[in-house]
Amino acid sequence: MADNQVKIDNSSSQKGGAKNDPNQGQFKPAITATKPIVNNIQIEKNADLSTSLFWQFQKDFYLNSGPQAWIGQVPYYITSNSFIAKHYDELIQSALSDLTRQYILNKRKPIYIIELGGGTGKFAYQF
Repeated sequence: MADNQVKIDNSSSQKGGAKNDPNQGQFKPAITATKPIVNNIQIEKNADLSTSLFWQFQKDFYLNSGPQAWIGQVPYYITSNSFIAKHYDELIQSALSDLTRQYILNKRKPIYIIELGGGTGKFAYQF
């Protein structure tokens, strides 16, 4: 087997396994890596994010997945829940208060907060 090859074993991936299996009834993963699959592979050098392969991979993923990406594939809970939004709000309010007290910010001028990478918009809504 090659260094980065993945071993696929479907023979006992289901609950129950073989008749004489001492681990019968325990879950066994169907895919096991014999060695790490990725070993610090550099895809490209000195590329702007918007023109990089990473950007294209990400764009292709979301174009192909659509809204279904947020059902079990894309972890978004950490940035889309009211608990985190509340604490971010408190943190930003505190920072703005400190900056105003130090005369770095002018109270009479508006402050704009833009959520970059808005995803579903849930975080901005709860913020």
